[in-house]
Amino acid sequence: MNKQTKQRFSKSRLRRNRQVFGFLIMVVTLVFFCVFVYRFCVISGGYVDAHNLRKSRLTQETRTSVLQAQRGSIVDANGNTIATASKTYSIYAVLQPLYSGDKEKLVKDKEKTATMLAKYLPMAKDKILVYLNPTSSKTKQVEFGSAGSGLSLAIKQQISRLKLPGIHFTSESSRLYEDNVFASHIIGQTTVEGSGTSAKIVGTMGLEKYFNKLLAGKNGHTSSQVDNYGYQLSTSKAKTVPPRMVGPSIRR
Repeated sequence: MNKQTKQRFSKSRLRRNRQVFGFLIMVVTLVFFCVFVYRFCVISGGYVDAHNLRKSRLTQETRTSVLQAQRGSIVDANGNTIATASKTYSIYAVLQPLYSGDKEKLVKDKEKTATMLAKYLPMAKDKILVYLNPTSSKTKQVEFGSAGSGLSLAIKQQISRLKLPGIHFTSESSRLYEDNVFASHIIGQTTVEGSGTSAKIVGTMGLEKYFNKLLAGKNGHTSSQVDNYGYQLSTSKAKTVPPRMVGPSIRR
């Protein structure tokens, strides 16, 4: 084999190697492209590894709050109210931001706050300061035990007028008996089951228990799309199902 023949053979083999290499690259590229298209179609369909992305997104962004139904009243034959729905309040203090940028709703002057609250709560100033200075630096908000719960509307309004930074309230359903203990064994009594938005008043004896389903009503709810900070998205509207009474007031 002469030199010219060898050169032609070498060029031919080099060209064939290039073709084989190019074909392999094309095959690998095609495989990756097919895998990419397949995964894109799966994700577009809302599933990844048998996980429903649409349902997960809704779970993360949809906030549902219970709207408590107002318990019906019990009145006598003359229409005078004997038992009616009421509310009590619990007080709490925010010590650290619950999320970034929320620094306007924090307790600023603990001494002043404790001094003012001691005038309305059955608790000494020093005890209130203990709550406002928790041992853990990570504590974001504190409550004030039994002394800070079951507050009347009048007390709540008096404290609210002080406009103390970082002091907030939650409300709980309760029962108000106009005649106090009169005929209490017949009217009965109630208790609160659960806590927070799931709390409800349940009759435990007397008329309150016998007509519990009628007096309790039916809770409603509101659902809205929120961001990571709990703010409602501007592109969504809240859906509300109002609470309702199941029946009229009960006459004794």
